[in-house]
Amino acid sequence: MEETLGQFKESFTPDPPSDDPKVEVTQAPAAGEKVTVPADKINVDGQALDKIVLPHSTGVTQDQLDIKIESSRIENSWYVTNLDFNIG
Repeated sequence: MEETLGQFKESFTPDPPSDDPKVEVTQAPAAGEKVTVPADKINVDGQALDKIVLPHSTGVTQDQLDIKIESSRIENSWYVTNLDFNIG
């Protein structure tokens, strides 16, 4: 699993990359113990995640890209539990 997820690293890395990226998420209302946040509400080093992924793609346009991150509360901490990545 680590190898598979590692393949996404370049796609999710802003340009220019930093050694200690800062991730900020626009607060979204939780539905119980889960929350889903679209990529345009997730910033890595001040850049929206959807704008980071798009230049790393092979011909995908902005209107074809739909990324959502689901986080779940597990023992009072929040973890990414699902990556919804749709192209088309």
